[in-house]
Amino acid sequence: MATKVVGVPVDLESGTAEAAKGEIYHVTVEDRTLFRYDGCIIKVVNKYGHLHGHVQPDTVVLKVGDVQVTDDNFDKIYEHAQLPMKLELQRPSAEELELKRRSTLGNVEEAQVITKELLVSLILMYFSAFIDMFGMLVSNPVLPFLMPVMGFSEVQLGMLTTFYNLASIPGIILIGILMTRCGTRVAMLFSLLGSAVTLAAQGALIQWVMASEDPTQQKYYYIFLALRLAAGATGSSMPVAMTFIGMKVPREEKAKHFALCSGSMAMAIATAPMVGGTLADFTPQFSLPFYVGAIFAFCGFVAGRSKLMNAKKPPSTGKRESFTKPIVAMISVIAIKMLCYGAFIVMGVAYYMWKFELQPAEVGSMLSLHGVITAINHNLFVPRLVKKFGAEQAFMMGTILMVVGSAIVGFMETLWAFQAAFSLVLGVGFSIVSSGGNVVCDKYATQATRGAMNSAIFAVDNMSLFASGLIYGKMLQVAKAEQQGYLYWLTACGFATLLSVAFAVVWKFMLLPVLRKRKSEEEKMLTAAAQHKMKFVPEPEPTDSDYMQYGKFVVDLLQRRSWSWRSKREYIEALMELFLVELPTDTLEHRMDVIWELREKARQASRDRKTIDEFYDQLSKVSIP
Repeated sequence: MATKVVGVPVDLESGTAEAAKGEIYHVTVEDRTLFRYDGCIIKVVNKYGHLHGHVQPDTVVLKVGDVQVTDDNFDKIYEHAQLPMKLELQRPSAEELELKRRSTLGNVEEAQVITKELLVSLILMYFSAFIDMFGMLVSNPVLPFLMPVMGFSEVQLGMLTTFYNLASIPGIILIGILMTRCGTRVAMLFSLLGSAVTLAAQGALIQWVMASEDPTQQKYYYIFLALRLAAGATGSSMPVAMTFIGMKVPREEKAKHFALCSGSMAMAIATAPMVGGTLADFTPQFSLPFYVGAIFAFCGFVAGRSKLMNAKKPPSTGKRESFTKPIVAMISVIAIKMLCYGAFIVMGVAYYMWKFELQPAEVGSMLSLHGVITAINHNLFVPRLVKKFGAEQAFMMGTILMVVGSAIVGFMETLWAFQAAFSLVLGVGFSIVSSGGNVVCDKYATQATRGAMNSAIFAVDNMSLFASGLIYGKMLQVAKAEQQGYLYWLTACGFATLLSVAFAVVWKFMLLPVLRKRKSEEEKMLTAAAQHKMKFVPEPEPTDSDYMQYGKFVVDLLQRRSWSWRSKREYIEALMELFLVELPTDTLEHRMDVIWELREKARQASRDRKTIDEFYDQLSKVSIP
């Protein structure tokens, strides 16, 4: 049977039409069992019929032949119209199709529970994020003390830090390509192996320099800079970890695991400076911290090869999906975060050494203390705060704490007063903003955009850190010249204020309207989902008249079709019990699928039997010589 379709082209492969609601097309129907309807709306299309692929569920029937139909008269007109009949149909809108898709499919990638296998993969993801931050920070207590040994200037010292962050931008592009084509597993293994190789290479270079007769040769510095660039390009596991969490972790658990991932970086902040400062004086001098980091990274690579799960975005079915406006706005806001906190990450060691005259081991201890406090915030405090108040409210609280902390920390003249103000106010605010920002962005992402979104967040963070190296190097010179620590933190306070105001504007004028619209859509989705649920009402108890009527029909049918209905009664009853299966009552789609499948199997068996009969009939007419 051919289907006559007039109007807008139909995508037969996906069954979707390239038309908006309001455009009309026509089909010719030669069988009344091709679809199930409710009023004049087609609810389910028989996948064994010739309309499948041409007519979508929720299509509206406007006319049967030349007769206009409504919900009230369609059933009567359709059942009595002469076959074949012509139907005039109206396609559902793209919005209605999207609501139906979301209500029936949902987020198919998300797990429902945290399995043992998933938990192991999450731990490995956290470990890789830890190694990346460890590799960047383990050198912080070491680099200032390499200045007199290798003979490079303060500007060159800043370049070693800032170019590490700058190199992560092309690294993120490569990581994004790997995530898209191969999934998060390959991308994470690449990052771990890259960290192991580059950390070991940096350690070997420093050991070579220390053994050289003239360690101040510029070639050593440029080789070191090249290795830092390579380390920054490969150490981009944070967006991989965030993407894996977004795709695999149940929605209600995401805030906690985003915070744990950020907490793993906080643990690196706690341990890397201490390891770098403590091991710097052990043999091989200044190299041992890098070797330790390389060993950790390689162990993670070996474990990941056998234990790491994979998460890959669904294949593209059409036009590439772009970021929504809330994601673009939030990424722009999040970029300001590191312009404030970069005062600590990029030049914090130099500030400690100038303001409080600390040695490498002492600097490492103070940085580690801050890291411990930050890890506690990420792992214990932030998830509870986000769960209680919501991601947006928590993010706003974090920005306010960053403003207050950066405003007062520069006036603290003693080490412990400074550490308390920084770690317990500004540091807490940063922890909330860091984790809360990821949760906010994830709310507006899809499986197709989540990987690119996390890469973009990581890229803007590193661009901000690169800019911080340029800004705070100059600000530290000003603070040293004036002997006033608050001058150094004045710029950080300005960025924190800008962050708070920018988020308040985005929250009020962009996020809240989108959330209100989403709430309305979710209500529509619930309504759409409820329409697919079947409220089954069983037939009333059969009467004597029903038994007589249906019994006569069955016996007459068996007699007419040469069944031994009396002598083989038990066999026939058993056969009918097999054929008349119990029908599902959950959804109309499920119920009709079972009915139409049984019908198609019976029709196919009938066709097969006729073919066999025709074959034997032809065979009987063949004369044997």
